[in-house]
Amino acid sequence: MSYIKLTEVVKKYGNGVETLYALNKVNLSIEKGDMLAILGTSGSGKSTLLNLIGCLDNSTSGKFEFDGKDITNYNDKELAIIRNTKMGFIFQNFSLITEYNVIENVEVPLIYRNLLLGKSKQLSKTEIKKLAIESLKKVGMDESINKKITQLSGGQQQRVAIARALVNKPDIILADEPTGALDKTNSLNIINILKSINDTSNTTVILVTHNEQLTSFCKRTIIIEDGIIVKQ
Repeated sequence: MSYIKLTEVVKKYGNGVETLYALNKVNLSIEKGDMLAILGTSGSGKSTLLNLIGCLDNSTSGKFEFDGKDITNYNDKELAIIRNTKMGFIFQNFSLITEYNVIENVEVPLIYRNLLLGKSKQLSKTEIKKLAIESLKKVGMDESINKKITQLSGGQQQRVAIARALVNKPDIILADEPTGALDKTNSLNIINILKSINDTSNTTVILVTHNEQLTSFCKRTIIIEDGIIVKQ
């Protein structure tokens, strides 16, 4: 059984006069522990596909199965629980809160988890801090927990973003152009961290990129053009 399965998935936008197909009858299966690159140019539909897989958006039609369950018609709260308990997200622009220090940024998903799941499953402040430090250790940033985000380099900020994505111990990491704002050295460091996470914990990693060189680090690559998967 596939961990993630999309069947005939369509995502379209229209104003009644013109229709744009961001995704057009996409069929895709992803196994648990896979490290998959989604390769495509700007506007190809790769980020739309990642957003659908990450439960950040809904399809217009088609079927979406996650971990053996059909979640096509899940409501916003049900999708939010999946995102928060099963998934971690990494973005090109890091999406860190500049008013917070390093550890406070990493703690955010755990605080949101407490709000989402209710009192019976809440973590204490001590538990939250412990998990955040553990996550920062994995990316070599545990010595910088009290630094402000503005004091960090781009590479360091992306490491913090990865730590934040890992803090809930997700089954799947979704990374949208995670090296797009970094130089070659930092890009290599980040992709090696993601590969190590995949290798050591069997965490599924889905990586969106326009950089063909990064696909060599992945177990599998699909190519998307004009909302259609042309190679997988």
